[in-house]
Amino acid sequence: GHLRSLMLGSVSAGIAAHGLPAQVTGFGSLFRLHLHTAPVRDYRSCYASPAEKKALTAIHLGMLERGFLMTPYCSGALSTPMGEREIDGIGTALLDCLAATARTHPWEA
Repeated sequence: GHLRSLMLGSVSAGIAAHGLPAQVTGFGSLFRLHLHTAPVRDYRSCYASPAEKKALTAIHLGMLERGFLMTPYCSGALSTPMGEREIDGIGTALLDCLAATARTHPWEA
């Protein structure tokens, strides 16, 4: 609901502000980072290129270093006890990791 929408909105705005070729999608309490701007319609459109896989690995490790657990392909789940402070923390960490990874492991040719 509200917290997922808040997180997706702030991360999407940050991605746009940084001009990064990425997007975040979600449904219910789940969300996923995609390192492309093509529409996500099915599982094939979620498939990561070799460069995207390397970047996702770097983002995943960056999130772990910042105290956030996500899947290796950068999916995550929000939980009931979370509030706006935790959502802001996830969004900030994800944007920091995206920006750092864009510099060290660029995924778009």
